[in-house]
Amino acid sequence: CDALSCSQKDRHLLAPLGLEENTVYSYQQLMEHSRERLTEQVFTESCKNCNWYQKGICRYEDIGSWKVLSFRETLI
Repeated sequence: CDALSCSQKDRHLLAPLGLEENTVYSYQQLMEHSRERLTEQVFTESCKNCNWYQKGICRYEDIGSWKVLSFRETLI
């Protein structure tokens, strides 16, 4: 996505992910919020206009693996 559309997408994800604008989050905090709150509906609404999503490169079904990986990273 271009910078403007990425910025807009980021703003639209703040509320569903329970994040606040102009707040600095660690990678671990962002992954935790995503693990807990990123539903298929939120993902689809956010990504439906993205070229990667439309081409099948990025799918909600695939993010389950990074959700598991990020959880495992917190255990290490």
